[in-house]
Amino acid sequence: MNAKEIVYKFQMEKFKVFEAQDPENGKFDIVFEIDGKKLYAHKIMLWSASPTLEAMTSERWTKANDPITIKNYSFDAFKEFLSFVYSGECQLTNDNIMALVDMAEFYDINFLKDLCEEYLTKMELNHDNIYQMIDLASKYSMIKLDKPVIYFISNNLSGFLQSEHFLSLQKPTLIGIVNNNKFLVKITDKNGRIMKGELQCDDFEKVVDVIQSLKNESWKNGDEQYLYWPTRHPKPSTPCKLIINPNIKYYLLYDFDGDIAVNSYYTLSDNVNSYLLAEMFVEDGFDFENDCKIEIV
Repeated sequence: MNAKEIVYKFQMEKFKVFEAQDPENGKFDIVFEIDGKKLYAHKIMLWSASPTLEAMTSERWTKANDPITIKNYSFDAFKEFLSFVYSGECQLTNDNIMALVDMAEFYDINFLKDLCEEYLTKMELNHDNIYQMIDLASKYSMIKLDKPVIYFISNNLSGFLQSEHFLSLQKPTLIGIVNNNKFLVKITDKNGRIMKGELQCDDFEKVVDVIQSLKNESWKNGDEQYLYWPTRHPKPSTPCKLIINPNIKYYLLYDFDGDIAVNSYYTLSDNVNSYLLAEMFVEDGFDFENDCKIEIV
């Protein structure tokens, strides 16, 4: 038996004492009170795991022999948390995972946070829990959780773009999601041929919202130089990301009236106050009549 194995056996003996919760024989020197129940522990185990726990259980903040009241977590969740402190293991479930993530962050125990993140990345995502996962990934800087969250959103993007909940997310969160996804604008003519381009602007959530509101509306003014949907929407306040390129024949833009429009490169000079949104690429045979519809895909 090597030194690590011996230390581990000592640790597990201490854990067995904690599990037994026998205040008469356990030589406990700290007690927590949660939901009217008492949970006994050893300061030395807590102090070695977390400076926050050390400060919380020190005599500077707690009177000797007085229980420390835990208000924000259930008894069972806090016991699992202390089980991890003692043994490096705990029973994670869908019911306690959120509380344990929060405790791992609050008490600064990164090993537990990593374990929780691994559990979360294996959870099945759905429309009922995805916003909670978005919040967790953002609030607790869970980089590994970002990947399955973004993958789920990408595969269900059209549904999310129609969701007020999605578009009302805090801007840094929404930008993080969008930076990992390409928002494509697609215009379809009456024969099914398409014109498409990647949306490129900072104020994307408002632009996406405007374009989605036009999904069932045909554009106006059927010629190949300038076509528009009357939206009268304020242009983004941030500088335009796109620069006019003579090799790009068509652009999606906000025109001088704040209408969403498709403008030919050859007549862009007539639209001096326009704000470019996307470089558009046209399928051969695209019909510029009034039955064309726009959407985000």
